[in-house]
Amino acid sequence: MDVSLGNLFNETITLPSTANFTTFTRNITVTSATTAKLAFDGFGGDNIGLLLDDVKFTKTTSVPEPTNIIGVIAFGAFSATSLCKRKQLQKAAIKA
Repeated sequence: MDVSLGNLFNETITLPSTANFTTFTRNITVTSATTAKLAFDGFGGDNIGLLLDDVKFTKTTSVPEPTNIIGVIAFGAFSATSLCKRKQLQKAAIKA
């Protein structure tokens, strides 16, 4: 059978007629919002046709790169330091 998801994914899967149900997992990367048609096209030439069960999509998110995490931590530390200094200056101004 041919399996396709628009222009994002295309694969031909061939199994012998004696094969048991088999689980297939495929990772498809989608970089922006898109619309695509999921299609299963059988060409077995038998009297049974395709037998599909439990087809599902799972959305996953990518893990941020370490450089991004370091930047977020550095920005947080800088913000916390600035906030502490501002509070100390405010306290000093009130006492004066």
